[in-house]
Formats: sequence, structure tokens, C-alpha cells
Amino acid sequence: MIIKTRKYQAGDVLFLAGALADEAFLIKQGELLIYDTIGGVERIFATRRVGDIVGEIALIDGQRRSAAVRALTDCELIVLTREILQAELDNASPLIRKLMESFLTYIRHSNTVIAKPS
Repeated sequence: MIIKTRKYQAGDVLFLAGALADEAFLIKQGELLIYDTIGGVERIFATRRVGDIVGEIALIDGQRRSAAVRALTDCELIVLTREILQAELDNASPLIRKLMESFLTYIRHSNTVIAKPS
């Protein structure tokens, strides 16, 4: 399996909420913003830095992206394809896979709550 990297400039959007997922990204260099725009208002969920992964939730559970991601700084990212992630999950124990499912459900629910207008 070949590992690829991709570079983004500050301000570049990696993906938008609602998009289908075919990749996730491991941050090798730079900083990313996790956000969504609701009713014309940008709601910030989190900032991710070197060593963090973004886009993994939709890649794992097969649902659409729950948030958008934009580069805050120039970034170099390691591209994690569905095949790479699936190979890792296939090697995980059933307990770890179940924990992952629970965490993903919780995160999606939390994102929904955070995204609701106040």
C-alpha cells in the first residue's frame, strides 16, 4: 500500500459538511479548522494540529461528512484511504471495533447538538 501526502495552503477547504467521504487525513504539518456553516453563521467545532486525524468519522461509518475542514495554515497531510483504514480496523479486536462504533455515534450526536443555533 502506497502512502501519499497532499499539501494545502492556508484558507483551502479540504471538504464540506454533507460530502461523501473517500479519504481521511493525518496532519503531518500545519493546523486545520473543523467547522460548519448554519444559517449563514460559521460554528467552530475544533482545531486540529500535527498528529491529529480529520475526516475519519465519515470514512469509518459510511455516512456523509458531519463538518467541514479548512486549512488555518499551510499544511502537509498524509492521505488515509478507505483501504488503509479498513486494513487497520480488520486487525482490531471486536471490542475495539465496538468501542469505535460507540465513540462515532457519540461524536456525531455531539456535533449535531453543537451545530444547533442557540
